[in-house]
Amino acid sequence: MTGIALIDNLIDRITSFFEANGDPHEERNRKGLVLVIAAGLFGMLLCLWFYGRVHLYDEYNILHSAQVEDIAGTQYLQMDGSILKISSDGVFCTNLANETKWSVAYSMQTPVADVNGRRAVIGEQQGDQVYVLGKDGLTGNFRTGMSIRKVRIAANGVSVILCEDGDAAWIRMFSAEGGEIAAIKTTVRESGYPLDVAVTPDAKRLMVSYLRPAGNELSGVITFYDFSSASASDEDHLAASYAYERQVFPVVFYASASMPVAVSDTGFTVFEGTKKPSPEKTVELEGEIVSMFRDAGNIGFVFHSGQTDQKYLLDVYNYKGNRVMETSLNFEYEDICMADGEILLSDARNLNVYRISGRQKVSVSYEKPVICFGQMSGSKKYFVITTDSMDQISVS
Repeated sequence: MTGIALIDNLIDRITSFFEANGDPHEERNRKGLVLVIAAGLFGMLLCLWFYGRVHLYDEYNILHSAQVEDIAGTQYLQMDGSILKISSDGVFCTNLANETKWSVAYSMQTPVADVNGRRAVIGEQQGDQVYVLGKDGLTGNFRTGMSIRKVRIAANGVSVILCEDGDAAWIRMFSAEGGEIAAIKTTVRESGYPLDVAVTPDAKRLMVSYLRPAGNELSGVITFYDFSSASASDEDHLAASYAYERQVFPVVFYASASMPVAVSDTGFTVFEGTKKPSPEKTVELEGEIVSMFRDAGNIGFVFHSGQTDQKYLLDVYNYKGNRVMETSLNFEYEDICMADGEILLSDARNLNVYRISGRQKVSVSYEKPVICFGQMSGSKKYFVITTDSMDQISVS
């Protein structure tokens, strides 16, 4: 129940009480008293809300702790409220109490993974194994027959694999069960070298960042492919392509099905459209980018400040290209992510959280070495994975 609804409900209860027990000739006085009480309660709720928005939480309580015995090098990814523990021996899916929901065994030297909603894909970098996962476990596994570089997965379970085969690079799409849906062959001479790939939720469209030699320099090419109306006469599925001199785009993603985003070494470009996306907004950034992070509504960057009194600068933009936050950071960090309007930073001993308004919300020194830090439901609840435990905490 919201604060306003709570007050309305309380007013009704107080009024009903007075009407049942008081003098009906004093109704005007009763209503006045009710309004005074309601105003006081509203003011109290407003103060509590404001306190929660400006208060810096620097202490924590452990609500629940479970022992973990994960092998060194385990990767942790969130998938629909669960934790995927990915190692060279297999993947475990657990809840935040470290209770196993399901597991899949395999043997990979260097697993690489991607998560999208309730779907995940794990591939063997420089190998050819692929495992596709859903909320209940394994949905399919297959071999590409080519060396894997990157893996991506659409919300519907279709996986996109960047592969290498001799002098050619391949962008291949597979169903959740492992059947090949489409394949795009590229060469450095014709298309360039693929750096990254993104896929829409329905897997009907792809966005690829290429690195292309241009004389003595390197340039970036952003290319879109459309599989929504495939035909025999449309074998390359090319929808649009844009070249950018002396720019490199190491990261591409879909902020939404009709809003592809390309991140370069100097800024980012937002495209719009489905059939033939076109550049809508380009933001040029100043300074060397240290980190990039994003969520459904915003994209953020950390830069070296170049000043002695502060280590880093942190800027956040919406996808219209407007800067919505800027602040400085006077501490080191190892990991950074953004979700639901909060920016989470952590290193081995420290947890920090910033609101999208720019105010710092949490600054905590943790008692054990931190490996992973993430959100839980509840405005002051987080989870922390350490070298020997999975903790649920509340900040205060």
